[in-house]
Amino acid sequence: MNILIFRGKPKYNGITVSLMNLLKALDYDKVHVTLLLVRDRRYDGSKLLSDLDKRVEAIWKNTSFVQAVTEQIIRKTGIPFEKTAFFKGLLKKDRDRLFGNREFDTLIDYDGYNLYYDLLLLSMRGRKLLWLHNDMYGEMTRRSPWLKKNFTVYNRFDKVVSCGEGVSKVNHEMLSDRFKIDKDRFVYVNNLSDDKKVLEMAEKAAEVQVPGDKVTFVTVGRCSVEKNHKTLIKAFSEFHKEYQNTALMILGDGPDLDEERELAEKEGGGSIIMSGALNNPYSVMKKCSCFILPSLHEGMPMVVPEARALGLPIILGDFSTVSGCSLDKGQLIVHNDKDGIIQGLKAFMKGEVPTDYKYNGAEQNREALSSFYSMIG
Repeated sequence: MNILIFRGKPKYNGITVSLMNLLKALDYDKVHVTLLLVRDRRYDGSKLLSDLDKRVEAIWKNTSFVQAVTEQIIRKTGIPFEKTAFFKGLLKKDRDRLFGNREFDTLIDYDGYNLYYDLLLLSMRGRKLLWLHNDMYGEMTRRSPWLKKNFTVYNRFDKVVSCGEGVSKVNHEMLSDRFKIDKDRFVYVNNLSDDKKVLEMAEKAAEVQVPGDKVTFVTVGRCSVEKNHKTLIKAFSEFHKEYQNTALMILGDGPDLDEERELAEKEGGGSIIMSGALNNPYSVMKKCSCFILPSLHEGMPMVVPEARALGLPIILGDFSTVSGCSLDKGQLIVHNDKDGIIQGLKAFMKGEVPTDYKYNGAEQNREALSSFYSMIG
């Protein structure tokens, strides 16, 4: 079976990590994978490519000025531009240049954010699947209003595949009626984890020092509005006045990093460490006392099973898809406002965050891989 998977710009984030885990688990005696990537000077794709099985064929797409302008027009105007002769010619030119006369049994948009490439895949033959890695309505309302245009093509894919059952339920509830998307198109395939890699990297030297004499909370994620770091910083700063033998580490990069650092310096009194992006966050996480994820919205966050693999106590915000990444006695769920986060931090200090959960990443991976094979036909 020939599969085309579009990833887009290979940012090293949860989407890329989940794709790496999937590609590592596939049986290449059963499938041939062509991976379509978009060149960008900010993302060289080295982490993704270094982990790729040699049998995966990676194709890079260069973005010309005309292409970039076209993508922006599509993003702003939506489908009407698709009907023009110019756009149809551009799609044909890209198909011919990238794939020649090759055909694929299944085409997957694994990125989920680029309408141009949705339309490119939809113009080709084969089973077409769109992967959703988040609460997409939440994404639209909080930081990406242009996604509303993307929703108009969901009904043209054979299946709209969310990265977990909870995510699929939310996407179905929030998008189906609003955007006239057939309910039977919404399905899910759970993300795969790579616990072996997490545990191996956790044994390496940490890139930043973890306060060894303090109770240290850690969160990992993009410095962006949906991760709710600013509220976490304010909550921790207030909590720290009562529990002074504590620290908070925020691992990640993103558009709000400078603002968050400024807020942390102003509010935290030296108790908040913002590391920026790390090549190996796991060695830092392992040395911390408790993992916290207070997001406003999520998909199936890869960092949660990674924290479980490391055996960390876990505090989660009550984002809409939290049920999909929860285990029996496996976490404390709190409101993701300042008061809720403070209550969660205090609960850990009182020994009220559960730690005796049972996590079986290998079994979950087997089930997820079976679902993936069923999905691609």
